[in-house]
Amino acid sequence: MLEISHQSAQENPLVSVIIPAYNAEDCLTRAVDSALQQSLSNIEVIVVDDASSDGTLSVARGLAEKDPRVTVIAQAENGGASAARNAGIDAAKGEWVCPLDADDWFSPTRLSTLLDSEQAPLADLLADDYYLIDHESLEPMTTFAKLNGDTYVEPIQISPSFFVEETNSALAESSDPGYLKPLMRLDFLNKHGIRYGNNFAVNHDFFIYLDCLIAGGSFLFYPAPHYFYLIAPVSLSRGNNEGKIDRLRHSIAGVEERLQDERVKADVKLSLALSEKLTDYKQLFQYHSVANAIDHNLYVQASLRALKNPSVFRLFLKFFSFHKIRRFLPS
Repeated sequence: MLEISHQSAQENPLVSVIIPAYNAEDCLTRAVDSALQQSLSNIEVIVVDDASSDGTLSVARGLAEKDPRVTVIAQAENGGASAARNAGIDAAKGEWVCPLDADDWFSPTRLSTLLDSEQAPLADLLADDYYLIDHESLEPMTTFAKLNGDTYVEPIQISPSFFVEETNSALAESSDPGYLKPLMRLDFLNKHGIRYGNNFAVNHDFFIYLDCLIAGGSFLFYPAPHYFYLIAPVSLSRGNNEGKIDRLRHSIAGVEERLQDERVKADVKLSLALSEKLTDYKQLFQYHSVANAIDHNLYVQASLRALKNPSVFRLFLKFFSFHKIRRFLPS
């Protein structure tokens, strides 16, 4: 069961900022403050504590005591970011819902900039570019668009096929447009029964945006960055590859399911892009299978898997090159 410890004083907020938080006591205040300090004041902030084992819930409740716009939802059990975000969406009162990760933050004018744009009334999703932030210095390294070599000046309409194609060509996980954090029109989500998929420990953003596009949603991207996305340190733990293998199984199943959707079949470009995405996921699955075998000193097994899948070698080079140069990318 959910425990809602504070009801927002905003009866009709324009935006509901939803912050899923798990063991985020050290960074939650920064995220919440960045939402509360927006130039647009007609908002509510919904913090969903995902059964944290640290002081996250206490911090959240303290913030709610200081500002009536903050609502705290305490999950009885840890269900992951998707379940936490869905709980926030279900409790939201705003015209728009806006995800914010607990270790990220907004610029003070982010919401007003997006909602004051000329095309906002016609959109179902409104996204901006984001800064990729070094986890040690907290300084911007680059932006999503720059990392992909894009030079957008004017807002662009994101079509379903373009969205998938961009994720297919992304250099690495941190430059994937599936990591955008758009405002989403709540009525649109409810009308089409769209929520985050609980099967996805990662890629939940990609799939909910894709589902919105498949349902005919209008997705606008604005080139100015107003979201600060903290890049977590790369995990080299043994469980890292094992976890990714399991998550990729779900991602593969998610793409295969959507390829059977009649709306996708009717869109030739989208169908082709998703087929390429499926191939990419399957190659990543093989890559992490080889890496996991190496982690466990199963070198013969790793060699046999790699020989059967030559694309694995290209992925090793690709990821090695990216992580080697990432710190030196221009801001």
